[in-house]
Amino acid sequence: MRILGDDFDYIITDVTHSSIGGNEERLGFIYDKNKVKFTGVAGEIVLPPKLMISKETKEKLQFSRSPFGVDFQSGWFKFFFSTVHIYFGSNSTSSDKYKRRVQEIEAVAKYLANEAKKSAESNSSSTNYILVGDFNIKKEGSQGFNALKDNGFTVVTNNVGSNSDQTSFYDQISFMSNKDEMKFLEPKRKDRVIQFFNSIFRDDDYEMYKPIMKERIAEKLEENLEELEKATSNTAKKKINSRIASLKAARKTDTSLKAYYKKWRTFQASDHLPLWVEIEINFTDKYLEKIKNMD
Repeated sequence: MRILGDDFDYIITDVTHSSIGGNEERLGFIYDKNKVKFTGVAGEIVLPPKLMISKETKEKLQFSRSPFGVDFQSGWFKFFFSTVHIYFGSNSTSSDKYKRRVQEIEAVAKYLANEAKKSAESNSSSTNYILVGDFNIKKEGSQGFNALKDNGFTVVTNNVGSNSDQTSFYDQISFMSNKDEMKFLEPKRKDRVIQFFNSIFRDDDYEMYKPIMKERIAEKLEENLEELEKATSNTAKKKINSRIASLKAARKTDTSLKAYYKKWRTFQASDHLPLWVEIEINFTDKYLEKIKNMD
């Protein structure tokens, strides 16, 4: 925020409790106050009993990381902006863990669809709903992807994925428009993924970062060896020894270190790539036309 300056602000959640698998993460938004106005409403989504998740265990569950939603307005465009980090579980589509992932997507989409319906029925100034985040969706047409579409959300599609090598479509931008207000400035584009590794930590930068990587690996090895001495359970020792083996393998040869660079650079930036859309926010002509046609 210091780098962005005074024109920017942020709003974030508290940490998700580790006991429900949230890894003590936070969700939040950073926004330009000159372009977007926070209208004062923000909250985490808590499921009512009938929407709670129960695919993996008999006990009904909330989200592993509570989705976070905030009311914003930009120009004429009002929108409830929600972000998620969906439970991953397993890639085996027949497993209960995978089913839990799909059910989390279904639950948040259904919840927001119900809120949108209530909003539309209660007043004439109802809002638009935008749902974004890491859905852990592998590809278009998968069960997770369809869970969004089946609950009324339109998904912005891209030609390439949003993981670092752009092979998986984990991250998504989806929306439920109020009276067709959600209009893209370039609706036919399918290249809304920013591959920042073309600009930072590039493949050609490996030699520059090689000494830093070696130093960091040595530090990590020392930390893990100290942690191993203090570990008491066999499970903990097994995990630590696995990390030690991976670090030693990474620094063994220049070839292995160069392969590790692909992973290491995600620690410095991210293993997910940003998505973007440009939307219309000026509905003046539409509003004036409405007034003109009034009796």
